[in-house]
Amino acid sequence: EDFASATRSASQVLELDPDNCKALFRRASALLARASHLEAKADLMQALRIAPNSTEIRHKLEEVRSRMQDSDEWQKIAYGGVFGRSPEQRLVRRDLDDLPRVWLA
Repeated sequence: EDFASATRSASQVLELDPDNCKALFRRASALLARASHLEAKADLMQALRIAPNSTEIRHKLEEVRSRMQDSDEWQKIAYGGVFGRSPEQRLVRRDLDDLPRVWLA
């Protein structure tokens, strides 16, 4: 499916009518399919303000939240060690008599 086109079409409708609940829902669905979770959530929250009793919007919002959580968990697994704590540094005592004396001569 052409989700980019669906996003553009819904955005054009929303330019004319910013409170069009159906366009918000369709754009959110297309954004969700393109993994734009935050934008999809924002559109669904706005749609929910317009139509607070819509179970369809609530179900889609729950799907977005679930996918966001899955994405967060995947990122923790994928990048968990990259930006983790640095290993503890230990102080290593060295005997100066064992060092070469080349620079002291």
